[in-house]
Amino acid sequence: MRLTCSCGQLVQAKASLAGKRVKCPTCNQPIDIPNVNGALGSGVLNATKMNNAPSIGAPFPQLPATPATGFHNSVWDDLAKAAEKAENASKAEPYQHTSKTVAKRSGVNRQSNSLSSVRLGITFVYVGVLLIVAAIVATVLAWLFKAPLLIIGGLILITASSLLSTIGRILCLTAPKQVGANGLIYLAVAFDIVALLLSYSPMIPGMQNLRGLSGLLGVIGIVLFVFFLRKLANYINASELAQRAWEVLILWAILGVLSIFGVLSIFLGAILGPILAIFGLIFVLIAFPLSLLACFRYFQLLSDLRLSLG
Repeated sequence: MRLTCSCGQLVQAKASLAGKRVKCPTCNQPIDIPNVNGALGSGVLNATKMNNAPSIGAPFPQLPATPATGFHNSVWDDLAKAAEKAENASKAEPYQHTSKTVAKRSGVNRQSNSLSSVRLGITFVYVGVLLIVAAIVATVLAWLFKAPLLIIGGLILITASSLLSTIGRILCLTAPKQVGANGLIYLAVAFDIVALLLSYSPMIPGMQNLRGLSGLLGVIGIVLFVFFLRKLANYINASELAQRAWEVLILWAILGVLSIFGVLSIFLGAILGPILAIFGLIFVLIAFPLSLLACFRYFQLLSDLRLSLG
């Protein structure tokens, strides 16, 4: 449509600007484009400058038509451009929202899969602990009933337990970074693998003395794994399980100190006198039920944590 500004400038407005505002290319004053029918759209309208013009979408006064004459190309003002930009943004918003939703769901799914893998790993370690208990029972029965087959069965169970525990800790490497324990689980797996390899050192000539080192590295790997479990419990807001993991670590620390003092006392008792040997036996007797309690609490921690992750 064509219209004229109050300053006398002739302006042509595109039909898509009906109901919007442009500015005069001469005086830069706003000109409101009215909503008119097609008949008036071919004529020239007389527009007036309005200091307090209504907002977009409000009804505009019908402007009188003037004889057709020459016109100047219309100029879009900032308001018209902002209106078009807002319209385009509103069209694009559903797609952006969908993209963010898909990305969020993808992240949640990855995290869920990671925790499922960790749960499977803890289950493997859990079964490994059960096999250790079965191996101990088989060894005791073999000693009581003089049954060598039970000893062989116990060794097989111990080997299977070590393999399952190692595989379980490897599966725990997929834990989300937000747990904040990636370093702990990587170290635990490293110590566990080295300990597993050294357990076969007696079969290699010249490396028979490394079996004791295998046991030490295995203990360090288990301690690091419990620290990992404590971090994992805090991550899933299971404060009770985190406290239980801390209790297991304290029990193991006390057990380690008692074992060291017991062995030293027995060793020195053979040199310095029987009194130290008696103290050593007392330490060992105290350490035995404490070790059972520590193993039970560890077993309970694994069981409850895998249920919490499920």
